[in-house]
Amino acid sequence: MEVMFPSLKFKNRWGARGNRGHSFPRWEGNLTPRKGGSTYFVRIEEQPPSRPKVYVIKPSLPKTTPHRYPDGALCLYYPADNCWRTGDLIAEKIVPWTAEWLCFYEIWEQTGVWFGASVTHTGPKDCI
Repeated sequence: MEVMFPSLKFKNRWGARGNRGHSFPRWEGNLTPRKGGSTYFVRIEEQPPSRPKVYVIKPSLPKTTPHRYPDGALCLYYPADNCWRTGDLIAEKIVPWTAEWLCFYEIWEQTGVWFGASVTHTGPKDCI
């Protein structure tokens, strides 16, 4: 992570507590998804074997922002596609997907249209 994204720092304090009382590591820092674009302070919480969770801490996102889970985590991909697997590197997948999500977010702010890939949800919504 430090080589590819030096602005994201590993935190010695542990992130969210898991269901079994285990703590998980996290990275925090500024991410600027495109040259000349806004900078976002993000938190990435590793929660093996589950997918990592990504939150935009600053600026706060409007509650109407699409493609987020009920807890505010970003919906970076369709989980049923299995594009994230345990053992994948967060720096190689999650951070670039986060930058892409932020680019789509900036376009959505301007146009009200989400131009990123979307999946029609059938049954209960996992991602809003």
